[in-house]
Amino acid sequence: MFLEDIQGCVVRLGDDINTDLLHPAKYFSLGTDMVRTGFCRGLGEDVRRPIVDAGGIIFAGRNFGCGSSREVVVQAFQLNDVRVVFARSFARIFQRNCLLNGVLCVPIGEHLEQFRSGDQIYYTRVGGHLVNRSTGFQVALGEEGAAAARALSKYLELVEESSRSGQ
Repeated sequence: MFLEDIQGCVVRLGDDINTDLLHPAKYFSLGTDMVRTGFCRGLGEDVRRPIVDAGGIIFAGRNFGCGSSREVVVQAFQLNDVRVVFARSFARIFQRNCLLNGVLCVPIGEHLEQFRSGDQIYYTRVGGHLVNRSTGFQVALGEEGAAAARALSKYLELVEESSRSGQ
């Protein structure tokens, strides 16, 4: 389930994309429909549509997810089937919320410049290998990306085991 490979279309974002852009406060709710609807509304429809409608994969600059530490932002990612985000760096609390909610944050460092909006990518979660199918660029994100995937997979296994045993 979690360790499946991922493929899709790149949606490039800049630096300091904050949680208010990722999920504006007016969409906060206990209802899943409202939370789902608020996903990326602060970025504009031209950015939001490729992510939501076409399974776009977010590639961002530095400090992705900065701002307030509301967990509902990551819930909006889940509800819109966003399972992985690549960025030069992540805000620490956002990255932790993602881990705890099954969304993989993969640091991409200087390799970000090799990916443009519209590029088709393929990512192997187990090996951390990322391929830009549009340009032929390939990079092994190495142990850091693979370690993040393993940690998240182990966490999700523990959660599932705990829920099966009723704890």
